[in-house]
Amino acid sequence: MSDESDDKPGREIAVAPHAISAAEMHREVMGFVDRALSDPNTDVAKLRALLDMGREVRAENAVALFNEAMFRVQAELEPMVRSKRVDLVDKDGKSKGSYNFLPLEDIDEDVRPLLVKNSMWQNFTTEPRQDGGLIMTSVVGHTAGHSQSAKLGLPLDTGPGRNNLQAYGSTCSYLRRYLTEMQFNIVRKNADDDGHAGGRRYIEAAQVDELRQMAERAGRQEATFLANMFGDAVRSFEEIEVGTGYLAVRGTLDGIIRQRAARKTKAEGTAAE
Repeated sequence: MSDESDDKPGREIAVAPHAISAAEMHREVMGFVDRALSDPNTDVAKLRALLDMGREVRAENAVALFNEAMFRVQAELEPMVRSKRVDLVDKDGKSKGSYNFLPLEDIDEDVRPLLVKNSMWQNFTTEPRQDGGLIMTSVVGHTAGHSQSAKLGLPLDTGPGRNNLQAYGSTCSYLRRYLTEMQFNIVRKNADDDGHAGGRRYIEAAQVDELRQMAERAGRQEATFLANMFGDAVRSFEEIEVGTGYLAVRGTLDGIIRQRAARKTKAEGTAAE
């Protein structure tokens, strides 16, 4: 069934009623419990077993409701335009090119109404990394009780003229964008793509070589490292897009290399004692 306010052609969505609402499920279970308690012949052990079974049924129902809601959200999400541009400069102020990106506010504008419409929610928590960066966890859940989480870490985005608080805020913004795109399978496009992937720009061969050398110094296998960062979306360094993707990979590898160097220095100092 489609939302009557949605007049986009070809966006009608139909889902088989595999699950019942959480409220209806609760009423059915509590009605059963009340009837059982009012019967003096009720076997307590059997009642406990039935209640355990009821919890399992509710959990399975919650998963079904979550999956149906996620289907509806993803079915209505269309490719989003990279509407903002960042100009890159080196430490001497010389231009290093630019890239377009999809801002968090654009993602939120499309995603939030769909979450509310489908009884879903999303929140984020952070924890520190050993290299001073951040690990962020995104949890997407349904009001019926089921949720799924995804986790991603990045070093602090310490750009030119950026203080620690700004670096923290920038890193949080990166992570929220990446995690939301991952969990809802959001596709980015350039303004002139008309929904196709032709506008994607990938890093140059020299940058690919640079990342491979850094991965070797960091002791990381390319495929495993990229799978941990991007899932199935990026399988080789050649598939990394210009801009935030490249900066995230390079920054993460740099943080690992610094950690390894610090541990080595500490170990050498301990051995010398």
